Amino acid sequence: MPDLAYAFDIKRKPREVRAYWTDLPDDYKATSKSEQPFRIVVLRRTPSQLDLMTYWRLAGRVVKQPETLHLHGDGDWSFDVPLPLGIDQRDDFHMEATPDGTRLHISVSFAPRDWRGRVALPAWQAYASKWYGRTWASAARRCERDAPKA
Repeated sequence: MPDLAYAFDIKRKPREVRAYWTDLPDDYKATSKSEQPFRIVVLRRTPSQLDLMTYWRLAGRVVKQPETLHLHGDGDWSFDVPLPLGIDQRDDFHMEATPDGTRLHISVSFAPRDWRGRVALPAWQAYASKWYGRTWASAARRCERDAPKA
């Protein structure tokens, strides 16, 4: 069972939504200062996986975060994020076609890797509960606006 779950209606076709989230250029740089992550660099590509380095603005600093994007054969995808302080995060994406476009379901799960993660997990979950919904909602709006036409 996920720790957090969200659903967003996006007025774009499912293949356009998937393309927006997964068809990444080698070095993506955001055009808006508020976009998070503001830069995504693809380090390695295979047919089912992209190894990424993402760049985030947090508390006035730039934080580099490795992530792995998994492309699933059923059209879904997920990100594995080994967070600092010993916490692993998994973001799972599932789409449903709707009459107006796509309903995108995002579920987020956390698991401690070690004792540090067990100590930090409650604080991280509280932070994520407060901020992740806003971040995902903003990304869904950008997807609706910017997804490639298919």
